[in-house]
This record gives sequence, structure tokens and C-alpha cells, in this order.
Amino acid sequence: METPVFPDKKVLIVYPTDYNGYRERFAPLVPHFSSVVYFNYTSACDEAGPAGVEPRLAALAAAERPDIVLCCFFASDHLVSVEFLAELRKKTAVVFWFADDATYFETYSRYYAQAADAVVTADPSAVQAYGRLEIPAVFCPEIVANNKLAPLELERDIDVLFIGDVSKRGRAEYLEHLRANGVSPVVYGFGSSNGYLPFDKISEYFCRSKIVLNFCQVGELNWINEDEPLLARVRQNPGRPREIALTRSFCLSEYSPSLEASFKLGSEIDTFRDKEELLEKVRYYLANPGRRGEIAAAAYKRAEPAYQVPVYIARTLRETAAILAAGRPRLPSGGQLFLSAAFKAKAVNSLTFSLYSQLARGHALKAAASLPRLLRYGPAAFLRGFYGGTRRALALLGRKLSAGGRS
Repeated sequence: METPVFPDKKVLIVYPTDYNGYRERFAPLVPHFSSVVYFNYTSACDEAGPAGVEPRLAALAAAERPDIVLCCFFASDHLVSVEFLAELRKKTAVVFWFADDATYFETYSRYYAQAADAVVTADPSAVQAYGRLEIPAVFCPEIVANNKLAPLELERDIDVLFIGDVSKRGRAEYLEHLRANGVSPVVYGFGSSNGYLPFDKISEYFCRSKIVLNFCQVGELNWINEDEPLLARVRQNPGRPREIALTRSFCLSEYSPSLEASFKLGSEIDTFRDKEELLEKVRYYLANPGRRGEIAAAAYKRAEPAYQVPVYIARTLRETAAILAAGRPRLPSGGQLFLSAAFKAKAVNSLTFSLYSQLARGHALKAAASLPRLLRYGPAAFLRGFYGGTRRALALLGRKLSAGGRS
């Protein structure tokens, strides 16, 4: 049991959803604080409308008087504004925990991080990027893992396994290239014929597999980051290789520079950069179980003491505590917030979509109350953002009508 890092501190966790057990991700944090208070901002929006979210959060913070407010937001969400958090920071420490900086640093995270005393990021390359903005950041492999992973002594009767979202960029093409060349990967996850694999089966399937694949390309660009086409070159820092290593299984991963923050390439994990190299290495490792086992054993030796959830959560919180203890740096800007025109328009886009969601529920007054926030950034941001949010709402309505027609 790790020693609590904040034994006399209360934390208020601001998070987006209870769907699919999302709140349970924070369970490893609980032992490190004297008490934990939760605020689901989406539920608050459902109950009070977009305009009611910040007043509810302000009232909760005033009543609970937390020492730290920990913000874990989806990059699609602007219900809690950066301006609100900058004001809240005058009363308590604000920490952001960003899980998708590889995808959303440029368009979302760096702007919200201006209101933070510290940032925890799952992208090791983002630590330096935050540092350039004089925002202290620490790297944590992922927000938390709710998979129970351990080596199992099982026959490795699956040649190649992939568990994940098949619809993401490049994955279907890689898998089809293997099939076209006589290798039949077993695939689970969104977009696969097998569907999802239960969490409690993941260790078993890793341990039954000779090769477990991992892919690193970011997903297709969406309304949040469509202005950043260079993201097509970005390779993210997925948590899957660490999970695979904890089961003493062999991981063959698409190359990403961030992998080197966790493993030694070639001796603890191996990589590929294109379809031909993937096929070549799959054939090599299927034919060389000894080498495959050496790499898996080396990865496990590194992962077992370093990447267990209690270990890296405690390490991350200790580093965060050191940042908070050091105090806030004096900034030449005097704490002024710098927000791009695109960020402002995306904020309006997000709030517009929430407005339509309220209208769809028959909550016209709650929807109308959010109009002043849509106009906060001026007419240009309003027109661009309102148009974008309206298009997304109409597209969702069209999909629902189409699905209803088919049924």
C-alpha cells in the first residue's frame, strides 16, 4: 500500500460522465486524499442547463472548500469555461488531467491549462510543450487502468491478437493486409465482428497470444481538431503496450516516439512503420518463439515494478504535490488568458450543441439561459460556432431519424 500523498487534503474531481463506469477510473486516487468530492458537469447540465453548470460548481466549491480541484474534461466540452476556472484558481489549486494531448493539445488542452497550477498529461512530449508556456506538467502513462492484468500460464493458441477500436485511422488496412497474406488476426473491439471483449477476459487473451498488436495513429480528425491537418503525422502514447507487458506477453506496436518513454525498442518491445514491415515482423516472431519470449520477459521486468496502477498513480501525485508546494511562477502576462479565434468558436460550437440538447428535451428556458455565453466572445466567434454546433445537432437528428426509419 502506497503512503497517501495528500493525507490532509480534500479534492474536488470535476468529470464528464458516469457512463461505462467512467467515475471508477478515479478509484486509485481516493486513498491519497483525506476526502473526495465529485462533480459530474454533464449531469449538472442535464438538470440545470448549460448556464447552470458553473453556478452549481461554484456553490459546491464554496460549500466543500477543496484544497485541490482536479479537472478531467472531454475535449468536446466547454460547459465549464477556462475563464471560470481562472477565477476559481484564486481560491484553490486547480489541476488538469489530460488523457488525449496527442490529439487535442493544440486545439483544447493548452488553452484550458492556462487556468491550471499543474497539468498531468498522458503524452510525454506534451510535458515540454507545457513547459514552454510556463505551465508545470508531469507525465502519467494513462489516467488510470481498470483492467486487472497479470501473467497467466496458458497455452498460446492465438497467433496474432488485436483488442481495440478497428475504426481508427489505418487499423483496418493493417489487419486486412495480414489477412490478405495468410495471417488471420483475432480481433475484438469496436468495429470488429467479435465485438467487445469483457475487461475480465483481457489478461486471458493476452496470455493466449503469441503476438499482441498495438497501433498508435490518432483517430480521424473531427470538429474539435479539423483545423490541425498535421495531426495526421502524430503518433500517440497508448497504454496498451504497458498492459500487454504486465501479462508477460509480446507486443508488436506501430512506431511512436513516445514508446521510448516506456520501453527500450528492440529489447522490450518491437515496432513497425508500415504494412510490409508489420507482415515481415509478424512472420519472424511467429517463427521465433524464443526471441519473442525474451522480449516479453524483459518488458514484464520493466513494467511490473513501474506500471502497476498504485505505483504510477502515487508517483504522479508526488510529482504534482512538489509542483503545488513550489508555488505559482510569476508570469510576464500577469495571468492574462490568451484564447485563439478558433478556440472561441469551438467553445460556442460546444455550447450550441448543448443548447439544442436542452431543446430536444423540451427545456426551452434552460436553453435560452445559455445564449449570453454563446455571445461572450463576440459576433465572429458566435456566427462560426453557432453554425458549427447547429450542423452537428442537425446531423445527429438525421442519424436518429434514419435509424428510426430502418427499425
